[in-house]
Amino acid sequence: MTKLAYPIFIILLIILLISSCSPTKDKHQALNDYVNTVVKDTFQEIIIIKNKINSNQTIDIFKFGTIYGETKLDTILYNERDWRKMEKKYAVNYQAGKNLWFTTDFWTKENFNHKRIIFEDSFVGKADAFQEKYDYKPSIDIYSFSEPIHYKNKRVVVFTVHKTATSFIGLGHTHIIIMKKKGGKWIVTHTGLPDWHN
Repeated sequence: MTKLAYPIFIILLIILLISSCSPTKDKHQALNDYVNTVVKDTFQEIIIIKNKINSNQTIDIFKFGTIYGETKLDTILYNERDWRKMEKKYAVNYQAGKNLWFTTDFWTKENFNHKRIIFEDSFVGKADAFQEKYDYKPSIDIYSFSEPIHYKNKRVVVFTVHKTATSFIGLGHTHIIIMKKKGGKWIVTHTGLPDWHN
């Protein structure tokens, strides 16, 4: 290797390492660690709604909902100053005529490690057609996710999950997942229920 090529090689290597540790990639790793926790069977087929849940849902549930640690109510994790920083960075301004629940950003297969995923459009306003498509088939779990966002200077990742299934579309459970990185893996430390808990 020539004297000139070596420094260029080192610089390219550093750039590659920095880009592979990007915050977006890290947040999506948190989402994948969560999916791997709830979908333990790698052959299990799941549905993910392509439309991302609006981050405002996550921000609102974090402030107005109820946060639980492993077994009990947690009143320490929420901090007004840190929440304001999160709100300022990630809140989406509402525009008349836009959907309050979903954004126009979409999940793709590149965002997930799980291989058996069916991506579907939101079934808001078309639940009957969605139900008909999956009638008389084994029930499949359906997940909707918001984009994970950082809290407390990127030490914590938070996102909204809505889970239902093809056997009972229209019903389901919405909550936020709060994760911290431990030993190179994102671990669920808290969950949060909205004040309109379903």
